[in-house]
Amino acid sequence: MAEEPTLLAHLVPKLTSQVEDAATEVLAFILNGSEDCRRAMDAFLQADNFKPEPITRVQTQVICDNGSIPDMVGYGQRDCKPLVVESKFWAELQPGQAIRYLRLVDRPGVLLFIAPESRIETLWWEIRRQMECEDDRPERGNCVQLECLESPEGTRRARIDDSDQHLMLASWTALLDILDGAVPGAAADIRQLRDLAQAQDEEAFLPIHPNELGPVLPRRLPGLYRLVDNAVDRGGGEEWMSTEGLASSLTKQYYGRFFAFTDERRALPGCLFLCVNFDFWATSGDTPVWLWIRDDVPISIENLRRRTPSLNEKTNSRSWPYAMPIYLRTGVEYDRVLDDVMRQVKEIADLVEKA
Repeated sequence: MAEEPTLLAHLVPKLTSQVEDAATEVLAFILNGSEDCRRAMDAFLQADNFKPEPITRVQTQVICDNGSIPDMVGYGQRDCKPLVVESKFWAELQPGQAIRYLRLVDRPGVLLFIAPESRIETLWWEIRRQMECEDDRPERGNCVQLECLESPEGTRRARIDDSDQHLMLASWTALLDILDGAVPGAAADIRQLRDLAQAQDEEAFLPIHPNELGPVLPRRLPGLYRLVDNAVDRGGGEEWMSTEGLASSLTKQYYGRFFAFTDERRALPGCLFLCVNFDFWATSGDTPVWLWIRDDVPISIENLRRRTPSLNEKTNSRSWPYAMPIYLRTGVEYDRVLDDVMRQVKEIADLVEKA
C-alpha cells in the first residue's frame, strides 16, 4: 500500500503558488535547527583540497548589494557567505542568474542549485551555457570557465576558473539523502520535505498561475511550429539535409518534421525528427524543441554523448532511442534563433558516419 502524503506535501500547494520558496524555508528550518545537518551539508559541499568554511546558520530571501535575492545564503564565521543556494522545481533559469549569484559567493565557496532529478541534465547544460557565455548574452564580460569534476549520482560539480569557487547542481533527492543518512534525528522533517519535492516532481496538474492564462503561450506555439518548419525547409535546400518523401507529424504531444542527413545529396540511412515536444518540454528539459534520432542513423552514440551531455536516452521508444534538446536563444530576434537551431542540428550532421 502506498504511503499517504505528508501534511506538508498536502497543504503547501493549496496555500501558495510559491512552492519553491516554501521548500527552501523548510530546508533552512532543518539546517538551522540541527548542527549535525549543517555538518552533513558542509561535507556535501567539500571536495578534494576544497573545504569552504563551515556553515553556522542559513537565511532565506536575502537582499544582496547587487539587487539579487537568492533563495538561501549559508553564513560562516564573521558573516562570510561560503554558500549561495537557488532552489528550483519547474521555474526557468533567469537570464544572467547564475553569474549574478556566483558574485555573491565568498571564497572558498559554492553556488548550489537544487532541482528535480528529471531536470538535472538539461538544467546543468543551461547553467553551464549561461556561465560560460556560449550564446553571446549581454553578461559576456562576466563569463567564466568551468572544469567539470567527478560527482556522485544525482549531482553535478565544476570548478570555476581554476579557483576556490565551485558550482554544484543537486537533485532534491540526492541532497535529502545526504542529510537523512547523516542525521537520523531529523528524519521526520526531512521526510516532510522529501514528500513535498516528490509531489512537485510527479504532480500531474500544477496549480495555475495568473500569468499563465495570458496570451503569451497561445501566441508562442505557432512561432515554435514555424521555427521547426523554417529550420527543416532551410536545411532541405542545403547539401547536408534531405526532406524528399518525408512529411510532418502532429499529435497532442508534438508537432514536427522528418528529414534525413545526406552525403553529397545522397540520403544517408536513417531518419530524424525535429519537433516541438510537449511531454519532453514538461518533464525532461528547459526547451520545447527536440531532435529525435532513429536507431538506424549511422552515428556513434559515444560521440553523441560527448557532444550533448544532456542527451535523453529514456524515450520509451525502441525505434527512436535518442532525443537531443535543441536550446533556443533568448532575448534576440527570430533570425538569430533560427540560425542557432540550424547550427545545433548541423553539428549533429557532422557526427554522422559517412560510407
